[in-house]
Amino acid sequence: MPLQPRGEEVVQVNSLPEPPIRTRCLIGSSHGWLVTVDDRSEMHLVNPITCEQIALPSVITIEQVNPIVDEYGALHKYEFSWHSRARGVYSSPSIFALDKLRHELHYKAFVFPDTSTGSYIVMLIHNPMRQLSFARVGDDKWTWLPPYDDYSDCTYKDGLLHAACTYKGELHTFDLSGPVVTRKTIISTPREYDCEYMYVVQAPWGSLLLIWRIFED
Repeated sequence: MPLQPRGEEVVQVNSLPEPPIRTRCLIGSSHGWLVTVDDRSEMHLVNPITCEQIALPSVITIEQVNPIVDEYGALHKYEFSWHSRARGVYSSPSIFALDKLRHELHYKAFVFPDTSTGSYIVMLIHNPMRQLSFARVGDDKWTWLPPYDDYSDCTYKDGLLHAACTYKGELHTFDLSGPVVTRKTIISTPREYDCEYMYVVQAPWGSLLLIWRIFED
């Protein structure tokens, strides 16, 4: 961290960590953190102000991803399984180069304060079929949250994760605090249109709002 003089002041100039931020994909941001994916499809939290970087659990610990190594035992490619608990397997596995998986797997990520540890929880919506997995900072693997898929948005309130499931037209609540994750459905609405997208947001007065976005050709 070089020190750069400015008049009579001394300004500390921090450098962003490697790999270069311009080579990464950005899949989410909140609470001052960017969720980035590097050219090996691995995820990192990056604070662009403090230049702090935190590595998240390896992508090969996600349920649908398996490593493929070369003859020397080095990671070579990824095998990506097209299965979800709700719909089963609907295609044979695909093989991706290290830098290509990120364009297929990662959909959207969220960072939430973890009041139980004083750290952060990262929630990942990922393919196939926009499923949920989460990890706490310091975990060694991602935890899959079956059985449903087609999630479009998440928020965290009062120690509970709230996730909008477009396919079911439902708002699901997950309690991540115990050794076993529990899920409840707190809103269920009929699907009236073929093309829909759902958001869950916190209103200024503290309530949760489930918002439907309708697309028309």
